Amino acid sequence: LPAMPTLGVALNLLYKLQSGTNYLIAGQYTAGSIDAIIDDLTPGAYYTIAVQAFSAFGIGSTVRVVTGTDALAPSNTTAPGVPSAFTHVAGNNSAYARPPSMLGTLVGFSCRHNWTAPTDKDLVGYEWVTLGTTGTDPVGNGNFSPINEAISVLSGPVTSYLYVRSKNRSGVFSAWVTDSVNLNTSHLQPAGDMMLQSAGTVAITGGTAALTSVTISDGSATLASARAASLIVAPAAATSPRAQLALYAGSEAFNFTVSSGSYDLDVDITNRGFTAKPDWGLIQIYDTNYLGVYDFDNGSTITVARFVIYSRDGGTRTTGNRRYHFILGKYT
Repeated sequence: LPAMPTLGVALNLLYKLQSGTNYLIAGQYTAGSIDAIIDDLTPGAYYTIAVQAFSAFGIGSTVRVVTGTDALAPSNTTAPGVPSAFTHVAGNNSAYARPPSMLGTLVGFSCRHNWTAPTDKDLVGYEWVTLGTTGTDPVGNGNFSPINEAISVLSGPVTSYLYVRSKNRSGVFSAWVTDSVNLNTSHLQPAGDMMLQSAGTVAITGGTAALTSVTISDGSATLASARAASLIVAPAAATSPRAQLALYAGSEAFNFTVSSGSYDLDVDITNRGFTAKPDWGLIQIYDTNYLGVYDFDNGSTITVARFVIYSRDGGTRTTGNRRYHFILGKYT
């Protein structure tokens, strides 16, 4: 760049894409002859170079385009350095906080490799692939990742080795580098009982499970013929919890046919899973003048649950339909 007038005591070196409108500051210099290098240009793009001088009082001159500097940013055709010290790091999925994946009857886990980054200034990232053999350069595009010195990949269901190479801003790649660690051997394990949906004990520790529909049966071929098995819901401190064998609820209407005394309301519980008469029952009548109780001792059987309905004040009832809701349960 030409020397600036002695009136200017400092200047900014500016640059912008030839098609752009805003300049960026490449550097700030003392007035005089300047030998400057501008980094991080887009390869193959044309740029305009300019300068702006400033006086000791901070007054800036007009921006001066440097004649003949509409330049094509060069492309770097030299391959970047190869990642060095490429090393497989022993560990497991939980160490890398990555979920496993089902690969047929195997569970695929993440692996980790470290390497030392090349020192090229225009390095932008790495490309990685898995290949079934070592000593052969992979063909085709791999999976690109931004600059880092470690990467986690999911191993495949066949013999596979990790290959990695570096990439510069001009899109030029280095040679591939790999190691001799078979990811299949190191990171694939046979699926457990839960994964294979086979019988076995499953222990769940912590977390929250949302169940939208659960059927517990004794293993009969069809739900229609299955008898409910025991279900225990109790805190760990309970030493002798009671298992719920059957639970049945419903909402129906009954017709008062008498106007005095109590009224026996029998609910049909045939084929509702009860092996004997219910142990307990609750009823709510949609009329505040009436109450009801479950009668365990009189009238209730394996097929009938009896509720006794009476008026709240013991007075005369009016006949007619009344809606009610009930729930019945049987312990093992």
